[in-house]
Amino acid sequence: MRKLYLCTLIVLSILAIASTNAFAVDSYEQYYAEPENDATAARDWAAPPVANWVIEGDTVLETWYDADFRAWRKALIHIPISGLAGRVLEPGSAHFWFFVWDANNLTVEALVDDPGPTPVWSEVNAARVWIGSVTATTEWVSFDVTDHLQGLINSGANYIGFLFSGGSGVIGSAEGNMAAHIEVPAEAPVPEPSSLLSLIAGVPIAALFRRKR
Repeated sequence: MRKLYLCTLIVLSILAIASTNAFAVDSYEQYYAEPENDATAARDWAAPPVANWVIEGDTVLETWYDADFRAWRKALIHIPISGLAGRVLEPGSAHFWFFVWDANNLTVEALVDDPGPTPVWSEVNAARVWIGSVTATTEWVSFDVTDHLQGLINSGANYIGFLFSGGSGVIGSAEGNMAAHIEVPAEAPVPEPSSLLSLIAGVPIAALFRRKR
């Protein structure tokens, strides 16, 4: 009977160790844009002022270009990242997520510097890096921003900023509960049930071996 019990516990231990990956669940952290972190930048040559872009307070983030009236709409989104201070991200582990309706050749760029919490019109002309483009879709979209985000973290930035321009589309806003966000793997490892099972099985096995001696 003791041998059968011993064999059963050994088998359970082996299965527990082998299933470590199967039981592990990936865990992620999301960092969201708040209502004050997104806005539409507008410029219309048919109506003053025409010299600068103007930040509009609409809750709808929309991009388009009207060639007849030389009118533009571009969307700006800032996402707080101070909670990532000191983090070292694995390659390809950080993504920028946003929802878009009726996207048509929409260009997504990231602001090079820490933009601060509130979008300003001058960011339309600020230094940027290309992130990607979206064509003919209505869905959640994501792009890998690991390298750019890590650079901002290393520089002590508190925000990461994005500019939507080019074609047309409507982007989900924080006011509409479709806020854009950054997603990264959770820093703390996820507890694995198999580890506990191995420990539980190992204690009586060790006791049996001591008793036999």
